[in-house]
Formats: sequence, structure tokens, C-alpha cells
Amino acid sequence: MKDSVNKNSHPAAGGKKPETGKMDALRDNAGAEATAEVDPKLARKEAVNDMKRSHIMDAAFRVIARDGYANARFEDIAEEAGFSRAAIYHYFPDKEALFIHITIREQRAMHEKYLEIVERNLPFLDTLKEFALVFYDRFLGDKSLCGGSYSAVASPISVMSSFITSMSKHEELMNTSIACKMETFMLMTQVIAKAKESGILTIPVDNEILCTLISSFFQQLMMTKLYERWQEANEGGPDKTPGMAPFIPTVFKGDFNKMVDTLFVFFKPWINEPK
Repeated sequence: MKDSVNKNSHPAAGGKKPETGKMDALRDNAGAEATAEVDPKLARKEAVNDMKRSHIMDAAFRVIARDGYANARFEDIAEEAGFSRAAIYHYFPDKEALFIHITIREQRAMHEKYLEIVERNLPFLDTLKEFALVFYDRFLGDKSLCGGSYSAVASPISVMSSFITSMSKHEELMNTSIACKMETFMLMTQVIAKAKESGILTIPVDNEILCTLISSFFQQLMMTKLYERWQEANEGGPDKTPGMAPFIPTVFKGDFNKMVDTLFVFFKPWINEPK
């Protein structure tokens, strides 16, 4: 499996890892020769800036996970990070850019975890389950980036609409985020291809289409579960007006594990590996 995985290649980025800053570019092309050509003072300054950006993102992650994206304020993030609000703006022009930077970092961290899982050469279904659990921990758990509750009164539709509109103004960052997703998508496609080549997986579906189906499967089940929880919040609140209950974008781990089990039932007829 190691030979079939390319850590730096995906079609959306022309074979190179997406860049979000000068030090990212330096790391992606790292080596003694490249480092030697960089002005030591500039490299030191960029390293310090990178550490500050990382520190701010860590603080923002905690605030968003605690208060939800809709309620996270730069003032709260600055206080959590021990920076002034002006200092936060020096590194990130607005909350949307900061959130996308954090998302990209989480996507890359998740991809690295996926690579570690692939290198363990686990059975196919175990690999998928490990992938799913890493995804849950990174993006859906109650302490994850997207797991904090929106305490603002809003319906799912209005929250999502506002979120998408505000993010769209950062086209370059959004493209980088998409490229990161494609990198992980292609890794999953390689896992599927490897299982087919070895005769473990016999499903007669194109690899990329199958990978898309798996992703769509989780997306649909998660959105259904989120909507069910929102309806429960509406019914349990004092105000019965539709759309006036807090929207909580969290999937319980037990529910998520059931989704994974359902996916395994789907795959079972086409699996030829020991349990």
C-alpha cells in the first residue's frame, strides 16, 4: 500500500500540496539547498509569524468549538489567544478567512492520519472504519471544529446560507480547501483500487464513483440526523414557531457508528476478506 500512495499529489493542485503562506511554500519544497537560499532573518521572521498564526488558530478553534461559529467573536478569540484584536486582524483579515485557514489545517492533519492508517495495511473494512473515526473526531465530535453548538437563534437553512455567502469571498482559500479535500478523496480512491486489485473488493463500480457514493452516503445520513435533532429542539422549546430553536450541528458518536455499520452492510456482498 505504501508504494501506491503519493503524499503530495492530487489533480486540483497540479501535484503539489496547496499553499497558504510563504512558510508553507518553503516546507513543501524543503531541502538543504532551498533552505540555504533563504535569507536567515526572513526565515526567522516568517517562522515567528507562523507560530503566531498557529497560536491564534488554536485559540480560535477552542472558541468556535465552545461557542459555535456564528457566535465566535474576534474579541473572544483575541482574549483566548492573549493578543489584541488588532493583532488578530494583522494575521487574518476576517473571521471567515481565519475559519477557512483552520479548516485547511484540519483537513491536512486528517489526511496525514489517513496516510498513517493506510501504511498499517489493515483489512479493507477496518481501514474504512478508521477513516470514518478520524473524520468524526476531526470534524463532528463535540470538541471538534464543527461540533460546537450555535447558541444563536437560527434555522439550519439561514445558518448554512449565511455561512456559504461569507466564505465565498475568499476564493483562493476556498480553492485550497477544495484541493485538500480532493487529496483525501484520491487517497480513498487508491484504497478502493488496491482492494479491487487484490480481489478483496469485487463491487462492479468505478473507483471514483464508489468513493463519491461513500461520501454522499455519510453526508446524507448526517444531514438527516442533524435535521432530526433540530426538530427535537424545536418541539422541546417554549416557542413552537418553526425555525426558532437553536441549531446544534453535532452528530453523536453512537449515531455515527451506526452509519458506519450500515455502510458495511452495503459492502458485505462484495467483500472477500477474513472477518
